[in-house]
Amino acid sequence: MNKWVLLGLKVIIALVWLACLWSQTFAAPILSEAMAGLYSSQVAMRWPYLIMGILFLVCVEIAFAAVWRLLSLSGSGTVFTATAMPCVNWVLGCAAIATALTVLVSLCFLISGWHDATMQAMDYYTIALVLGVAILAEIGFMLLMVVMKGRMHLFQRRQLQVLCSDARMSSCSDMQARHPFAYESYDGFGLVDVRVVTGIV
Repeated sequence: MNKWVLLGLKVIIALVWLACLWSQTFAAPILSEAMAGLYSSQVAMRWPYLIMGILFLVCVEIAFAAVWRLLSLSGSGTVFTATAMPCVNWVLGCAAIATALTVLVSLCFLISGWHDATMQAMDYYTIALVLGVAILAEIGFMLLMVVMKGRMHLFQRRQLQVLCSDARMSSCSDMQARHPFAYESYDGFGLVDVRVVTGIV
């Protein structure tokens, strides 16, 4: 990958980290306090929302740290090796935890706000829709990571087969150089002297 593209992507990741830190410090507390102030049913949910929101942002930060590592491996040409697999697992794990947190927030909101007389129906369904779209997006991202992980496994398996084939060909070539009458058998037992098989010796 082009080094300038990698640099641009790393700058974007750095900006995402800064946005997450800002959200943990300001946005999440303000949003949870605003929900508690606007709707009576959400007063008791202020701190649970805040805690789950901060945990969600922590998952995002860890996932993007793993993405940063993947970009570094891409620059060195080793992104499809076994070295990259732990990073993919970290991203997938953080996405799973973030999805679970979003589902939990959605259930808390749907249950607590269902009979809230201070909450208009439009507000209730709009917030529910936003949370639902977020869950679908997170599930889609997880499926994408699962596919990427499968592709990496497939690529590594093919690379291993190529290496084993090259090593076997090299071994056969060396053996044939030392024994001109040897050929590779089809029964998986390596090289057999053609003179023995044909009865010459």
